[in-house]
Amino acid sequence: MCDCSAFFPSRMEHTVVEWSLYGIACINCKNSFMLYQAVPSSLSFIQTVKMLDSFNPILMKFHKERPFLAIADDSCKLILYDIVKAEYVSKTKLFPEKNMIVDMKWAGDVLLCLLSSSILIAVDFFNTENGEKNISFAKILWRVALDVNYDKLIVDPINDFKCILLHSETSNVLFLSSNSSREKPIVPTQSNTLRVNDIVDIMFHPYYSDTILIMNKNSLTLYEIKLKIAKVIVSQPYSTFLRLITLQNN
Repeated sequence: MCDCSAFFPSRMEHTVVEWSLYGIACINCKNSFMLYQAVPSSLSFIQTVKMLDSFNPILMKFHKERPFLAIADDSCKLILYDIVKAEYVSKTKLFPEKNMIVDMKWAGDVLLCLLSSSILIAVDFFNTENGEKNISFAKILWRVALDVNYDKLIVDPINDFKCILLHSETSNVLFLSSNSSREKPIVPTQSNTLRVNDIVDIMFHPYYSDTILIMNKNSLTLYEIKLKIAKVIVSQPYSTFLRLITLQNN
């Protein structure tokens, strides 16, 4: 039997594990997080990083192209960690809202944060007007108030800013888009809101624009956003689907 203490020397406070595209895994532990390098045959320990004081992380997201890790805590604060420099490059930032960040995703260099108070916020760590050298404080680019308390955020991997908001309990789905992630989107009216029953998981198609995959408990549906056409591509009445996972081909 494998001795897990060799991989997880600290007691895990939350189940937070994040993977980067470069094969680096981040695992959250009590008062710290650990970085591992994964290769096909082994998992190598890189370092243990001490968490900032009074910071209780609940979400972690690697930047898709840069060696940065965004970390959110349970009081709506954010920090940014530089994997290469092995240091925090953006100090703790407390938003005015006294609530939680329920989901967050990178959209280019902008971090989208979905708050429990039904607000979507775009955060810029890199301060592109002055260059990347001055990134000690995050800047809020825009915020959008929502009518529904959505709990899941999905970003289109093809378009810089197209995203889906999902309310898991009611399967209420909302599409948002703009010219770039730095530009505030316009929230569509209720008539443009898609309602699908019993959604288990949802994601943008990794290769086809304006196309999403919707997973129900027993079926998988392909939905074309512009044409508003839905087609069931897999149906398994006696099976139970749990999650959608894409495989990247190099």
